Amino acid sequence: MSIFKKLVFCLGLSVLLQAEEGVSALVQRGIEFESHGHNKEALVFYTQAHKKGDLLATAFVGKMYLGGWGVKKDACRAVGYFELVVSHGHNDKELAMLVAKVGLASAYVEGACVSVDSAKALKLVKDVLYANGAGDVHGGALRVERLWVGDFSTTPLRKEYIGIALYLLGNGANPKALSTQMIDIETLKKAVEFDNEYAKRELRIAELAHQEKNKQSKNERPTSELVD
Repeated sequence: MSIFKKLVFCLGLSVLLQAEEGVSALVQRGIEFESHGHNKEALVFYTQAHKKGDLLATAFVGKMYLGGWGVKKDACRAVGYFELVVSHGHNDKELAMLVAKVGLASAYVEGACVSVDSAKALKLVKDVLYANGAGDVHGGALRVERLWVGDFSTTPLRKEYIGIALYLLGNGANPKALSTQMIDIETLKKAVEFDNEYAKRELRIAELAHQEKNKQSKNERPTSELVD
């Protein structure tokens, strides 16, 4: 199961039902069907909008193929749709670019039709986070602390995908990050602010592991002792 599938589709898109700027009526209708588990019907609306040149719809068609919802799973077709959005989008702040680049990042994390490449995944994630407020207009390093969830109160879809991007960034685009101690606690905390359930879970696991380590340290005898 792909990270993108786990992070996006298991959420059911229930928070995305309200109309949002930049989301066409066809895509909105597709979201409503998808939120109720009617994926085939949702794909019909996404495809109709895609054929009209709606890049957000194109990104959604891609994620349906990536997850296998309403259609046979086909990672290569998914990547093709995502890349189509990236090649035709004007800038990384566009909602369609956010969805497509997070989708591509997931493909690189999982090795879905492309070779596993955490560096490429992180580059895609950083691109969209920077464009959505985590960067300085004058350039400079990525600063996730600049992201304030209140700025996205009227854009739940954008908020959802920023949360996913932050989650991917927080574990280094590495699904085994916890076992290899690669997680970035502060970034995962920021993802939690954006209501990302998987970031919440990883932080709980990390905290339990930390508590267990401290407990073991207290119970261990010193390796050397003074002898009278």
